[in-house]
Amino acid sequence: MADKSEKVYESTISKAWECDRDDGSDKLICFMLDDVSNRAFWGQSDWLPLLQEAISLRTRVRVSYSIPEPVSCGDPFCGDGCCDDPECTNFPENERESPFLVRCDDIMWL
Repeated sequence: MADKSEKVYESTISKAWECDRDDGSDKLICFMLDDVSNRAFWGQSDWLPLLQEAISLRTRVRVSYSIPEPVSCGDPFCGDGCCDDPECTNFPENERESPFLVRCDDIMWL
């Protein structure tokens, strides 16, 4: 059984694209699933060819991601979602559960 903080979707991949990180480091591969309009996922930079093949074959996938656990960053505004640290995960639970772009923990081809 999945952990309470883990979310799972099963669908086909509707699109995949390469994204630049704000800090200029490695590129991200982002993708969206059919039937999931409120969420996009990101994964490793070498996933694009596999995701594109899954799109062309209409392969069903199971995607899981975890809601980040809150960790204080030490900013005086930490905990209310207003601190300046972009890596901070200490913000209200409803905001931790609702971001549009989330890191894909695992993808399984069905």
